[in-house]
Amino acid sequence: MEFTDTEWRENFRMSRQSFAKLCGMMERVMEPRVVTIRTPVPTEMRVAMVLYKLASCAECRLIANQFGVHKSTVKKMVYLFCHGMVDSSHQNTDP
Repeated sequence: MEFTDTEWRENFRMSRQSFAKLCGMMERVMEPRVVTIRTPVPTEMRVAMVLYKLASCAECRLIANQFGVHKSTVKKMVYLFCHGMVDSSHQNTDP
C-alpha cells in the first residue's frame, strides 16, 4: 500500500518517522518466525495492521482484507503488540 503523508497520518495517526521508531521498538516482540509453509508477514506490516485497528476500530475481517491476511492474523498481531507494550519487553535496557 502506498499512502501520501496526509493519508498516512489519517490512517495510522502518526508520522512515518514515529512509525519507523515504533517498529524498531517492537521488532523483538513482533518479529516473524521463519516458516517453510509460507512467507511470514513483515514486522512493519504487523505493526501497521495493529495501528490501523487501533486508529479505526474497524473489524478484524475488514483489516485482514485490506492487508491481505486472515482475520486470525490481525487478532494475533493485536495481542502480540499489546502484550509487548504492557510487559515492556520492547524497551531498550542500555543506559
